[in-house]
Amino acid sequence: MASIIRISRAKKENLKKEERRSLSLLSFPKKKYPLPKMETLRALQREILPASYSLSIVNVGEKKAQSLNKHYRGKMYIPNVLSFPLSETEGEIVLCPSQILREEKKFGLKAKKLFLLMVIHGMLHLKGHAHSVTMERKEREWLEKFSC
Repeated sequence: MASIIRISRAKKENLKKEERRSLSLLSFPKKKYPLPKMETLRALQREILPASYSLSIVNVGEKKAQSLNKHYRGKMYIPNVLSFPLSETEGEIVLCPSQILREEKKFGLKAKKLFLLMVIHGMLHLKGHAHSVTMERKEREWLEKFSC
């Protein structure tokens, strides 16, 4: 079963840019998975993605994550995060929490910081960045700026 965090920005012309943003959280188990706070997600969205961007963050299990990875990328492994640009102003980030938790030692980060890194990583892909030294540098900068 997938859980969704929807970060959307209303498209009403009469609203100021800052008023267009709305963020709602739907059944993401915080006790088990330390997703960043809503304020942090809003701030990241505001700073990384374009002003009119609508974003969904989805939590899926390992089978679904692997199925999506195979279908869309032709890869058989269980990913920690996948990003799907749906249009120029809309995208989705898919997180596999159990895989992220398994990778704490690999990344040398505690779970809370690693979940933040995965969201940042997904947003940078949605913005158009490919894996590179530049992307890794930006990830470190955003992680440092938004870590508690």
